[in-house]
Amino acid sequence: MRALILAAGLAALGCFLVLVWVTVTGLMPDAGGLRPFDLRPLGYDLATATAYLQALSEEGRATFRTTLATWDTAFPVALTAFLALLCLRRGGRLGWLGALVALVYGGVDLAENAAVLRLVEGPVPPDPLTVTGASVLTMAKFAALLLACLIYLLARGTRR
Repeated sequence: MRALILAAGLAALGCFLVLVWVTVTGLMPDAGGLRPFDLRPLGYDLATATAYLQALSEEGRATFRTTLATWDTAFPVALTAFLALLCLRRGGRLGWLGALVALVYGGVDLAENAAVLRLVEGPVPPDPLTVTGASVLTMAKFAALLLACLIYLLARGTRR
């Protein structure tokens, strides 16, 4: 189990570092310095989404469809595996609950990625309902991730 946790953790870290690099050196400059949707844990509204999409260059859109889509699919899968395995290693009900919440996080993050890609590939200004859906998924992703981490910490504390 320890080797699996290490492998999943290293995979998540590697994917995260690539995502940070692509975002800081590519996406943010290609959008006039604006933060992409994935970096808005409190969500975004139609005006914010429209401003970002108007500022995003064609090169930035291409980066979203290719490099970012690939790495931002691998990252939540690796992070989900890492968190779920950490929680399961703790055992008990909290460990199982943490693993379940980690799986929810992974599913929501992948759904959010698809919703954001629809925004990037869609018309400008975007459909308000599409923006709301993507924004809710972004907030839910961060909430589920935080909850999974908190449950892990609780499980860790109760098993000592």
